Amino acid sequence: MTTTHAQSGNFTAPLLLVDDDPDDLWLVTRSLCKACPWDRPLTVACATTGSEALRYLDARLQSGIAPPGLILLDINMPGLSGIETLIRLRTRPALSGVTVVFLTTADDPGSHGEALRAGADAVIAKPDTVAALDAFAAHVFRTWLREDPAPPQQISAAG
Repeated sequence: MTTTHAQSGNFTAPLLLVDDDPDDLWLVTRSLCKACPWDRPLTVACATTGSEALRYLDARLQSGIAPPGLILLDINMPGLSGIETLIRLRTRPALSGVTVVFLTTADDPGSHGEALRAGADAVIAKPDTVAALDAFAAHVFRTWLREDPAPPQQISAAG
């Protein structure tokens, strides 16, 4: 688990990025940080597997820290696929309302439909140019992260 632009204390990242490709993690994080309209640096938590993402989320919830407002999730990952990760995530009541967007290279309408049936809020093709990635990052803030969640965000352990 890595965190970019981490804050201290009980601050939780407003965004969790889950992808098994370290280059994609770096590129998407870079574009999101560049597009961030807030008066402070963006905090992005990154996980390379679905299991790692679920452990991160569970640890935050057990500590009484709010989950991220948005999870960007790859569909095709070794171990738990993105869809399997989402299904497990949606069984946790405190995470049922978190926005989950699949960012994927999968060009299979069947997997896109399966992702939406599993509870994804959107399925978006991974941008294939830096300009398209930057446009996607700006779209993230206009659509899913419109407000800056002022740290720290606390929730009860009961969720």
